[in-house]
Amino acid sequence: MARTVRLRQEWTLGQRIGDPSGFGEVFAATAADGTDGVVKLIAKHRDASRELLFEELAGVPNVVPIIDSGATTGAWVIAMPRADRSLRAELEGAGGRLAVDAALSVLIDIASALEALDGRVP
Repeated sequence: MARTVRLRQEWTLGQRIGDPSGFGEVFAATAADGTDGVVKLIAKHRDASRELLFEELAGVPNVVPIIDSGATTGAWVIAMPRADRSLRAELEGAGGRLAVDAALSVLIDIASALEALDGRVP
């Protein structure tokens, strides 16, 4: 039987994506309304709630939006759109190094996000 989590809507969890990282695990997921995305389960332990600081950042460029959130007994839960490809996959596909123009594009995106986040995250 498929594992589900109930946030504002119910999400059915699929295959785990990547290795556990940071404070949680990420799973491919589908919402009851058919929305595809990913769900991150963040174990409730000291400092793990910092993962939720990005919940109220709609409209910030280059930051993946949180489209649903909630909690289970043992975890905070966030749902996000699924990216087509991760930066890690991009780097691996490029042999571990990006071309200068591609690297500059990534750095400009990061700088734009950091500028927009100034003062919005404690």
